[in-house]
Amino acid sequence: MIENVAVIGMGKTGAHIARLTALAGYRTTIRDLSRDLLEATLHDIGESYKRLVSAGLLGDKEADAALKRLFPEVVIEKAVITSDLVFEALPDLLELKRELFVELDHLSPPHSVLVTTTAIHSVSEISAVTKRPESCLGMHWMGDPQVTSLVEIVKGFKTATATLEIAQGVAEKMKQDWLLVQDAEGFVCSRLLTSLILECSRLTEEGVATMEDVDRAMSVIMGLSPLALADSLGLDKIHAAALRLTEAYGERFLPTQDLERRVKARCYGKSTGCGFFPYGTNVK
Repeated sequence: MIENVAVIGMGKTGAHIARLTALAGYRTTIRDLSRDLLEATLHDIGESYKRLVSAGLLGDKEADAALKRLFPEVVIEKAVITSDLVFEALPDLLELKRELFVELDHLSPPHSVLVTTTAIHSVSEISAVTKRPESCLGMHWMGDPQVTSLVEIVKGFKTATATLEIAQGVAEKMKQDWLLVQDAEGFVCSRLLTSLILECSRLTEEGVATMEDVDRAMSVIMGLSPLALADSLGLDKIHAAALRLTEAYGERFLPTQDLERRVKARCYGKSTGCGFFPYGTNVK
């Protein structure tokens, strides 16, 4: 039975997971190296609960109770010592995640389920550094975690059926839609989205249509603006995903020259004020 959750890494994904687990009734310890970041995260989560209350989607008592279930911690040993489930939400770098999983395997209780939020790397490769690969799996939120409720539950080669059932139950308690996928670089959503963004970039690179018209066409057809979404996710992340998928699946995932130029110029999207489209200064 899952009662205590730890979330390691308070970036966008980690903060969103913590917001949801606390709302779902789990005692949630949030951990990062900076106490200031932890306090800022608690404040932001509290503000998000207030917005839900104002919209009539959450009661005052529910919001207060959820906020009281969040506990900041900078010492990783203390963060995971009583955890039943640990979310790893670090930047999507394979060795960084593997190093953390070594720590989590050593520090968390033997029964703890270890979850990676990687978008592109093999769950089995990450969990191979532990002595409990049967208790490891992936849970990947596609797109902006603030606006999507779809999570891929990724079965590693050695993930136990009981571990998958725990993850499915947690996702449902968090009111998230989930799909079960097998372990392969990029899974389902990252492969589909990266392919779409690259083809949209090729169309503009070849002069077939403007970026605005490509996005407008896709918005009409699918309700999705791929290039604007890429700017929101970060072109540096899209570029890194494309390179990793090229290693795994071949040249169909090669970054376009246009994407290469923008990344080299540090035009990563909304966070830098320029990406496929221009933005105002200091847009976050």
